[in-house]
Amino acid sequence: MFTTLLSIAFVYLFILLGYLAKRLFKEEMNPKTLTLMSVYFMQPFVSVWGFSTASLHLEHLYVVGIYLGIIMILLIPSIFIAKIL
Repeated sequence: MFTTLLSIAFVYLFILLGYLAKRLFKEEMNPKTLTLMSVYFMQPFVSVWGFSTASLHLEHLYVVGIYLGIIMILLIPSIFIAKIL
């Protein structure tokens, strides 16, 4: 029951944030503003909400490790190629 109420509270929090953003930016609301609002304000709320409602297991950390490994495998050669060019 508490989880359901918490989920509903987050939905209303997002609605409130949207209303406040509209009031704050008025006519200055453009795609760049929406992107910045999403990245800096809304996404952290979604992340915290996801961590608070899901149970984390060791397998989740393996996924993060695989992701970082793939990024490094692609990033390191790209850096060397960029220095050569």
